[in-house]
Amino acid sequence: MRSKFFRMCLNTLIVSRYTVDTLVNSGLHFGTFFNKWNPRAASFLVGKRKNVFFFDVVKTQFLLKRACGLIKSIIYNRGVVLFVFSNNALSTSLSSYIRVVKQPFFSGFYKAGLLSNYKFSFSSFQKSFSLAVLPSAIVVVDTKYSGYALREAYNLKIPIVGLCDSDMDTSYFSYLIPGNNDSFASLSFLTYIFYSAIREEQAKEFLLFSE
Repeated sequence: MRSKFFRMCLNTLIVSRYTVDTLVNSGLHFGTFFNKWNPRAASFLVGKRKNVFFFDVVKTQFLLKRACGLIKSIIYNRGVVLFVFSNNALSTSLSSYIRVVKQPFFSGFYKAGLLSNYKFSFSSFQKSFSLAVLPSAIVVVDTKYSGYALREAYNLKIPIVGLCDSDMDTSYFSYLIPGNNDSFASLSFLTYIFYSAIREEQAKEFLLFSE
């Protein structure tokens, strides 16, 4: 997976079209209150104001670009990216993006064992596409409410991509993106970025085979 193609992806990503100002406008720069922070997130913070932490959005931009590089290389290698929405309202608004790019997703309360027993679990849920194989990576959209999904993917050694707020344990994430995961705007922005990265890679493949 960490191939020459992966390195090439890092230099040609749709993420590069988004400036630091765009990340700020989506609300990604806001952290949690000082009394709720997790020291493991300290390296991604630039300070606080009125007891609210702020993220270093330059680091957020770099790590978002890196996560998109992983996702694009998975699509290139015919892998599967599973999206998890624990919040039903969020899923209703954002899962349409995932349907367009034909990736599996799960919405609602995530029960322990769904990934470990994926062949049965996901075929039995109408809220998800059928999952014939374990995903090459899992994107946990609303990470604050997806503890079971994080722990299970971590134990199965499935790469985890997710938005990590300043009150969260960073150790679960293979490809963490430091930023505000309490805002619908920031979660929408993140989902759209990943959708765009997948669709961009799928378009390349379509053009390749149509020549």
